[in-house]
Amino acid sequence: MLVSRSDHPAADWEAAVGSLYANNVRAVTICTYRLNEYDDATETFGTGIGTNSAHGYGCPGDDDIAAALDRAKALGMTVTLCPMVEVDSEGSRINYPKGIGDVWRGEISFAEQAQVNAWFVSYASYILGMAQLAHQHGADAR
Repeated sequence: MLVSRSDHPAADWEAAVGSLYANNVRAVTICTYRLNEYDDATETFGTGIGTNSAHGYGCPGDDDIAAALDRAKALGMTVTLCPMVEVDSEGSRINYPKGIGDVWRGEISFAEQAQVNAWFVSYASYILGMAQLAHQHGADAR
């Protein structure tokens, strides 16, 4: 499983896949994420999921993810794409790691149904985009 908590370039992803292959790994899950906004002061969640962080964190770009998928397929590996949502937090709740992961994604909640609906529109756009990326680059169905 490859997971990145920052926006590493395509070459890093390709090298990581190559390293796994060199160590006789023939199946890989590439985990990527997008960020859900979080206001630490009010402890409220935003309704948008995206790549921009209010706290300076980076997300792997689509081209970088595609490079990892392409490298794995070129090596004949079985590859799965696992898109996740992380909360873009300032990092004030626990000591490790500060920021992303500080607020658990399972805590995402809203006071109004309209906010829930808006969040799911954003989430659907993200997941469908990742599904299209996986399909275009030959990820194996599970």
